[in-house]
Amino acid sequence: MAWPTTTIDTTQMDIGTDDPSQARIQIKQMADNVNAIKDAKGVANGVAPLDASSLLPVANLPTVPANKGGTGQTVFAVGDILYAGTTSSLSKLSPGTSGYVLKSNGPGAAPSWGAQSLSGPITGSGLTQATARLLGRTTAGTGAIEELTVGSGLTLSGGVLDTASQSGYTLLGTLTTTSGTTQTLSGLDLTTYKFLKIFINGVSHAIGGGGNLLLGGKIISAASTSAAANLCGEVEIDLTTGILSGSTVLTNVPASYAAGDITTYTSSSTSIAFAWSGGTAFDLGSIKVYGVK
Repeated sequence: MAWPTTTIDTTQMDIGTDDPSQARIQIKQMADNVNAIKDAKGVANGVAPLDASSLLPVANLPTVPANKGGTGQTVFAVGDILYAGTTSSLSKLSPGTSGYVLKSNGPGAAPSWGAQSLSGPITGSGLTQATARLLGRTTAGTGAIEELTVGSGLTLSGGVLDTASQSGYTLLGTLTTTSGTTQTLSGLDLTTYKFLKIFINGVSHAIGGGGNLLLGGKIISAASTSAAANLCGEVEIDLTTGILSGSTVLTNVPASYAAGDITTYTSSSTSIAFAWSGGTAFDLGSIKVYGVK
């Protein structure tokens, strides 16, 4: 039965001269309306829709608890976050400090805001790639970020950054070529190096003396004998093959080098010596010797 919509006319129910037959009709309609209300099922046809702007008494509504479909909260601030405080209620987490992240505190514990420490459980393969590129090795895809520390995976010598297992320059020593006929760098351990890189900076001899700069008895530059040599350049020794190569900038260098040119120096050598031919003394400049892995 539908919800009653017929309006009762009471105009024949006011005074004694009213028409009794009309009054009986309206009384009957009243009874029908009451019965219709009692018997209404499902959707009540004819009931005006409720809305908050006009008919819903918002001010009188109670706070609906979370276990009944509400929040159980009455006031919010911008940035508040709701979380399950218990199995049947919601709690609010106020906004955290700018830059903080939302952190789980484990099962059964409320979340919280906090700064992310690099010692915490940050994982991801992308964070390990810098290690692989710098040290020539890889790490697992997850785990703590590795700190690159000079003295463990890296060395710093003479301003040159070197790795323990990959190519890098390590300063083995500096010779000051301002006097003497022979300059020798002693106490070397070349067993872990593949090459020696030698940088010659403004090396010269006394005017009038012999002009050949010798490395291990081999000529690496035939300088003029009529003036100070003032040599600058780079020389490389392959400690496996004994090949002398890479002479650059130096004047009058030999046209080419072949295997055995300078077999005086191998990975078992413990010293390296420079001299001017003819017994001429050094009088200016310096020589730096680097080991290359």
